[in-house]
Amino acid sequence: MSTPVVLECGSNSLKAHYRTVTSGIFQKVTFPWRLGHEVYQTGRLSEETLKQAMDAIDALIKRGFERRYILPIATGALRDAENPSDLVGQLRARLGLEVRVISGREEASLLAQGYLRTHTRLPALIADIGGGSLELVHLSTEKTVLRDSLPLGAIRLHYLGVEDGKPWNQQFVESWISSSFDDASLVKASELHGTGGTVKCIAKIIGKSTVTTDELSSLIARVSIEGPPKELSPSRQGIFLPGILAMKRLLEHCGAGKLHHTKVSIGRMFLERLLDRLGASISGAKKNVLLQDMRITNIYPRL
Repeated sequence: MSTPVVLECGSNSLKAHYRTVTSGIFQKVTFPWRLGHEVYQTGRLSEETLKQAMDAIDALIKRGFERRYILPIATGALRDAENPSDLVGQLRARLGLEVRVISGREEASLLAQGYLRTHTRLPALIADIGGGSLELVHLSTEKTVLRDSLPLGAIRLHYLGVEDGKPWNQQFVESWISSSFDDASLVKASELHGTGGTVKCIAKIIGKSTVTTDELSSLIARVSIEGPPKELSPSRQGIFLPGILAMKRLLEHCGAGKLHHTKVSIGRMFLERLLDRLGASISGAKKNVLLQDMRITNIYPRL
C-alpha cells in the first residue's frame, strides 16, 4: 500500500499507525517488545529487542505496506539507552530506514496538538505518562504552551525500586517522584487530562474515565497491599503501581482534584502532522505519485 506508516517505538510496545487508502480511517497495529524494561534495567538494548523491531517491520511488509513508506519514530526509552545507535544503525543498514528520535519537548507539542483536536476548553493541563518519562503541557486561554518532561515513566520507576532479594522499595520511589517535582513548573489546575497506558488502566480498573484524588489514593492503598489487579496484562501489572504513584503526586503538585482519561496518541498525532505536511507539499498533485518518488523522511525531516 502506498500510504505512510509511522512506527512508534515506545517503551512497552511497537505501534504502527496508518490511514487506510480507501476509507481514510486511522488504524493501529500493536507489536509487543520490552525496550523500556531492558533500558531501565540494564541500560542497553539487547539483540532480541532489535530482532523484535525487525520482525515487526517484516510483518508490516507482509500485510502489504511498502518498506520505503515506513517512518520509525522513537520516544523516551531509546533516548535514554546507552546504545541507541544499534537500533538506528541496523534499521538503516538492513532496511534503509531512518529513525526519528523525538525529544521530550516534541512529544509535549504532539500531546498539545492531540488535545486541541478534540477539546476546546482552555486553560488545560495535560499529562502523558509513558514508560520512561512524564510529559506535561499547559495550554492557556491564548493557547501558549508550557512544556515539561520529567523522568517519571512507569517502567523507569519500577526498576528504581527493585532491589535484589528485597520487596519493591515503594518508599524510595515515592521520594524520587517528589524530588523530581522540585524542578517542575508549578501550574495550578482544578483538573488534569491524562493519557498513556497508566491512565488508561486506572480508568479501566475504577470503571470510569474521570477519577478523583480520593479514588486514586484508595486504589494505591489497595494495590500496595493486594498487588496489581489481575485483569491487567502481565506487561502492565508490574509497572501499574509506580505509574499510579507518579500520577497521584502530579495531582497534588498542581492542586487538581480530578484526573480525566483523555485519548491522545503521540504516534497518531505525528502521522497526522506528516499527512498535513505531505498534502501541503504536493499542491494538488496526486499523493500516490509523490510517494513513489520521495521518501517520507525527505518530506518530513523534523517537526
